[in-house]
Amino acid sequence: MDQISRIRFRNLLGRLLAYCDKAEKEEEKAVLLRIGIVALNKLRIHADVNPMIGYDVRELTKRVDGCTDRIDFLDLWDDAIDLMVSYRETIA
Repeated sequence: MDQISRIRFRNLLGRLLAYCDKAEKEEEKAVLLRIGIVALNKLRIHADVNPMIGYDVRELTKRVDGCTDRIDFLDLWDDAIDLMVSYRETIA
């Protein structure tokens, strides 16, 4: 991944985290959580970063796949936010 792509992804994660901070309704959080997980998976595939963070993203994705309802899905909110922050700091 070139430097410009890294900057773009860092900015994308920064903006996404800003939206997450302002999210109040469960519906907003669910949409932002899904977008964040998709972005992290794309970043994991294309970025050359710490393999442990990539492992954490794969594990989070497995947990998302195992969710049976919105409540289970929203329970992953803090973990997803932490991963987005970790990736943003790592690709900076």
